[in-house]
Amino acid sequence: PWLPARNPPRPKKLDDLLSASLTSASLALDFPVHCIDIGLDEITDAAFLHAVACALMSAVDRGLYIARRIYGGNELDWPPMAAPLRVYFVPPGTGLRDRDVSGGRLFEPDAPIKGVGLAVKLLHAVLQRIAALDAGTARSLFAGWRQSDTAVYRRLWAAVARNADAVSAAEVGEFLTALEDSDFWNFPSFPEFAELRAVRFGDFEPETQALIVKRLRKGPPRKFFPRKTEAEEIRSTRRGFAAMELRRIEIGGGTLSVQDRNWLHRVIEEFPGLEKMAIDGGFRDPWVLPYFSPRAAPKTGFDELEGEARLQSLEDALSGETSAYRASDWLRQSDHAVHILHDLEGAASLLNRFPRVWDSFGHIHTQPGSETRDAESESARVLALLDRISDATIDAAINGICHWLYMWSEHVIRSEVGRRVWLRIWPSAVKVTNATETGEAADISNASVRTEGEGAEPERLDSFHLSVGKLLRVFFALFQFKNDIRDPFDDGSLLTRMRDCSIAAPGRSGLIAHFQFTQKLPEFLQIAPAWARQRLINPLLMDNEQSVLLWRAVASTWIDSDVLETIGAEASKRVLDDRLAKDTRKDLVSCLVHEGLTALRDRRAPSVSLALVSQTLRTAEDEIREEAAYEIRQFQDYAYKSGQGPHALGMSFRSIIKPFLERVWPQERFLTTAGVSHHLSCLPAVSGEAFAEAVHEIERFLVPFDPWSMLSYGFHEGAMAEQMRIPQLADVIDDAKKAQALLRLLDLTIGHSENSAIPTDLSVALDRIVSKAATLRSYPAFRRLAAAARR
Repeated sequence: PWLPARNPPRPKKLDDLLSASLTSASLALDFPVHCIDIGLDEITDAAFLHAVACALMSAVDRGLYIARRIYGGNELDWPPMAAPLRVYFVPPGTGLRDRDVSGGRLFEPDAPIKGVGLAVKLLHAVLQRIAALDAGTARSLFAGWRQSDTAVYRRLWAAVARNADAVSAAEVGEFLTALEDSDFWNFPSFPEFAELRAVRFGDFEPETQALIVKRLRKGPPRKFFPRKTEAEEIRSTRRGFAAMELRRIEIGGGTLSVQDRNWLHRVIEEFPGLEKMAIDGGFRDPWVLPYFSPRAAPKTGFDELEGEARLQSLEDALSGETSAYRASDWLRQSDHAVHILHDLEGAASLLNRFPRVWDSFGHIHTQPGSETRDAESESARVLALLDRISDATIDAAINGICHWLYMWSEHVIRSEVGRRVWLRIWPSAVKVTNATETGEAADISNASVRTEGEGAEPERLDSFHLSVGKLLRVFFALFQFKNDIRDPFDDGSLLTRMRDCSIAAPGRSGLIAHFQFTQKLPEFLQIAPAWARQRLINPLLMDNEQSVLLWRAVASTWIDSDVLETIGAEASKRVLDDRLAKDTRKDLVSCLVHEGLTALRDRRAPSVSLALVSQTLRTAEDEIREEAAYEIRQFQDYAYKSGQGPHALGMSFRSIIKPFLERVWPQERFLTTAGVSHHLSCLPAVSGEAFAEAVHEIERFLVPFDPWSMLSYGFHEGAMAEQMRIPQLADVIDDAKKAQALLRLLDLTIGHSENSAIPTDLSVALDRIVSKAATLRSYPAFRRLAAAARR
């Protein structure tokens, strides 16, 4: 299931056995920049673009079909991988509070999301280009989308309709005025509708403008609010959303009437954040922080109170189902948390009467962002109060208190009072955390191992959202300041007690603590080596289910040479242990390969014998061996990106990579796969003057794979090559010997069948080859590749 869920001990329905998700390329993970520049502006062939658009529509339809099968028929319930946050590429310079110092946008909203979004965004970009070349052809493609039953296509129509040359103002006005309330006001799900309304507002007839503004001034209908919502909260929320949409129209270039403009400016005084709002303010965007709360009224009864009276009023409000929103919104407003801290200090003898206030205060009292507040002083004041509250209050407000300790962890861990408070709160956090597990699932020996590769188990063990997880983050902040704390684990010290009671916790809390302590194994080996060997390393050497879980913790962090001296032999065994997920075993083999390469570079004895690494690679599965080949490639690529010249790169290959391939890498031909071939084929490009030697060294490991461009061989042609530090053909292939080696490399890795993948820029590589060695043109391999390039 795509939503988090607890798996039952035994399967009761098909969903307990199988899960499905929608995936594709990701802007953040599969491309180097947040917005793809594919050269659309250089294409003038409208017929070709029409064919591209049709292919993209087919891909979108396929993705939406899969989404319906997985997530159901209601598109409003779909996650972002099926219903993207925007249907177009968000250009730099838009958005709010997600900018770098130069004013450019840092993130595309859908950047990290794999799904149908990339195909949808490419389709929109292609349609825009078609509209610029041939508006009639573009309209024939998207005209029917306006009435489509599929929300994504209606959103695409709205995004294209922002262009006045593509869709008339009358058609846009008719579309907007006919929208149902669920579409008109749901700008998180239909942001393109709200943006279209703002951008094209000035093009509408006065009657259409009046209809839209009248509807906006009313605000969202009453049916959008829970039944028990207070009238004042509904009024405030309606005014906030109405003002936001009118403000969006102003930002989009529309002109409001004098009466509407005056009303908007009055309401903006209630919601000051609207002054700095961007045109996409309020849209769903994981990278943009909210700039105002629509429920926040300018004045509330809490402003008129202080001290014990205000605390009691807030406690009463937070206990009510309908008034909790109002109290929470007031607490979140600027500096109100500081006022509450002052009130709590004034009512020190009554601290235990306000557990809900404590819980809310813990979530909203953040470290100051200005010099007007002293963080160290504020943290000391809060810790002094926490040291005095009762255990019952701690139990009632445990989530908020743990959140506060995490947010102020650097002050807590360096304070004697902070450590004492941590020790008082830990038992309550353990009790609350263990209460989330029932039956045998709470027992460490029965923790689910079989789901280790599915993504659910890491979330359980990292458990940042749980009270125990947050307190552990506070404790691990110690490592940032260990040089300031002398002998942190002295006998009887508070830090020693914090460490020992953490790892000795029962049930799920103990598993979480042991997992996270194991992730910090290198640090503990430095500070408390004897304790680390007994409590962290010995459990790793045991052959039980607990050790399987803990090895994932080891693999999730980098294992250096010192740690590998102790657990390297066991790590090589765990690479072959199919009880661990493949991702875990890939991380482990990467550490082993990196240690072997580093030992060759430093001319020292490796922490794990090269013979053992060789045997591990020989016995491992193909995917694990492919990850090892990738690590070799990354090792040499790092040398290139660090700025080493051609001579130094050549020496690096001859003294490190070549000996590793000869002495460690399995020589059996049948162990070579397309994945291994792909990664090793990138080595010559970053081997400097040793390009030809590198090709000769790896050719016995090469088989055909799917090279879609010369980037599959580590080359890139274009403006981004220098920026991303990727070698170009012209810089590397500078003599006949290297040209012949490149021809050999291409011939061995590009398949002979009709269905074999052919690099799109293969002709560029062949031109470079003949420019340095014209006689190669007559070679059979060259003629074959030249024919393939003409397909």
